[in-house]
Amino acid sequence: MHAGMPCLRWMVVIVALSATAHADSRVTRVEAARLGAQRNLALLAARLAGERAALQADAARRDFVPTLELRGEYDDGAATVREARDRAVSYRGTVSWPTPLGTVVGAEATSRESTSGAPLLDDTADVALTLKQPLLEGFGRDATPLDEADLDARIERERFRQALEDLLAEIDAAYWDLAFAQADVAVKTRSRARAQQQFEDTRENIRRGILAEGEIYVVEENLVFFEQQLREAGERLVLAQRRLARLLQLEPSVAITASDAPSFGATLQTPDAAAHDALVGNPRLAAAGLEVDRQRARAAREADRALPRLDLDGRLGLAGAGEPGDAWAEIGRGDRVDGRLGLTFAVPLSPGPERAAAEAARVEERRLAAERDRVRNEVDFAARDLLTRLHSLRERLDLARRRVELAELKLQAENQKYAAGLSTLTDVVRFQRDVDEATIGLDQLQRDLLTLHSRLLATQGALQEMFGVEVK
Repeated sequence: MHAGMPCLRWMVVIVALSATAHADSRVTRVEAARLGAQRNLALLAARLAGERAALQADAARRDFVPTLELRGEYDDGAATVREARDRAVSYRGTVSWPTPLGTVVGAEATSRESTSGAPLLDDTADVALTLKQPLLEGFGRDATPLDEADLDARIERERFRQALEDLLAEIDAAYWDLAFAQADVAVKTRSRARAQQQFEDTRENIRRGILAEGEIYVVEENLVFFEQQLREAGERLVLAQRRLARLLQLEPSVAITASDAPSFGATLQTPDAAAHDALVGNPRLAAAGLEVDRQRARAAREADRALPRLDLDGRLGLAGAGEPGDAWAEIGRGDRVDGRLGLTFAVPLSPGPERAAAEAARVEERRLAAERDRVRNEVDFAARDLLTRLHSLRERLDLARRRVELAELKLQAENQKYAAGLSTLTDVVRFQRDVDEATIGLDQLQRDLLTLHSRLLATQGALQEMFGVEVK
């Protein structure tokens, strides 16, 4: 990064946000993600931290802005041997421009005009260019004092991107939890209605003398079981709604309904491709790399401070003097050239503390480099592990679908046997529970598959793009 590079300013751009918060809201998955990115307070705090860092990067440039200084002075001097007082008015204007490399360039103009009327007192004037150049500070290094401020802003930007990815992944998981909680309530409602109908039919058959009285206990226990399951599903639904409402910063009483159906059309990557995308796009890894760069800049500055100081000072100007009005005319002729060149050398008599500070900065750079490599290793393995689990879940999902089909066929066959008097009501009830268990297992696998896919995208820093949330 160069010293003149403008600091990064960024914001979250929400594309086509249409989600609204009503007492009862149907939201799509994308609407939930965008609303959370817009309203979540934790994300707002991270965004403000980044904006502060960007402003601080701008503020760090205040020491390197050219400065104009104007000064006027009236001098009522003491009496001379001729008993005249050297009264004069002087003016001075200077422009100085310090640079991040330590160079200070300046221009100055001064004028002194006598007001005493003494015949031997001349007016004087001069103009000059000045230069101060440290010869050892920053020599052979790219680091400047502005680099750290710019890197701070970039680090906060990546931290914000990581916070955004984490939030979007959490919202997505909460959304699918809500979607499957809704589906679970629907399944449990159908099961309870079926159990209620069986109870009514069995009670009627007992009244007619078709079934023994003991059969009522089987279907009543089944009815109680599904009533219990339905109430537990209702509790999970309310908690899922409240969890998503909390992430979206809505009121706890808002009854959100997830309107999107699960979709499993995404093509899975190879392990190497997934790991590559994660290493390139992961915000946490990017921030860790920038922290190393920032510490490298600090180490370079500390190394500069440990060196002796050798400064070059130069001045080149024109001077003029004479009767009032003649001083500036003499400057215009360029008859009197004023030039100076000097060197200043300084070295601490006890350099130990400065060397220790420089070495500590280098040690911290190595520590952060090791931390960056650790994060890189974690991201690499996390992407590969998530992809392995996704491949496994895809295969298990096909088996789970087949299990539901078989459980329904078994129940259908058992109902036919029961109607023919070849089976008992207990077997029918057991097979009904098998269907529900297989359906619940399928739903859980679908939820896990969708959530893991979102986590993989978050590891790759790609959820923002998928949901149309852009950090600029």
